Amino acid sequence: MLPKSILKRGKQGFGIPMGEWFRGELKDYWSSVCLSDRAFSRGYFRKEDLFRIWDEHQSGKRDHGYRMWALMMLELWHNEFADDFKL
Repeated sequence: MLPKSILKRGKQGFGIPMGEWFRGELKDYWSSVCLSDRAFSRGYFRKEDLFRIWDEHQSGKRDHGYRMWALMMLELWHNEFADDFKL
């Protein structure tokens, strides 16, 4: 029933609404993880840069969804695996 052009085409990826999530359901979670004193104490990022990313994203000026995802994953990884690591 489907045309050959659909049956024979290759796989196609799809996007996820990352930007929307960080303006909606994940908004409070991201800020509690990435804008926390614990995250800033690591010294990896300048506080003003994270707040700029946050403000630009929340205002709709820019979509930093994928960048915000990466930052959140780094901080969550640190919380889980690196904070209590002893040599």
